[in-house]
Amino acid sequence: MKKFQFLLALVCCFGGIKAQTYIQNVNIADVIHKKMIPNQTVIITDGVITAIKPNKQVKIPQNSHIINGEGKYLIPGMTDSHIHFFRVVDCIQDPMRLI
Repeated sequence: MKKFQFLLALVCCFGGIKAQTYIQNVNIADVIHKKMIPNQTVIITDGVITAIKPNKQVKIPQNSHIINGEGKYLIPGMTDSHIHFFRVVDCIQDPMRLI
């Protein structure tokens, strides 16, 4: 019974700790303001970006997962929206249009 109580207490104490990853020294592409922001730290909590701050403003806890972004760039997710849209009628009338 004491082992169960100990495990329960351990889970309660550490259950609220979230897994964090830090990307240090990375250049951020700010597409809204059309500029690069150098020397930033990106904080990712449970797979979601929760903060982006200058390196000097972030205190990283020991034993954290750290990715060195020196010389690298982070940009917003991009989508390839290039498509070829055909109407079925056009393809029936001119099958060579698909080639």
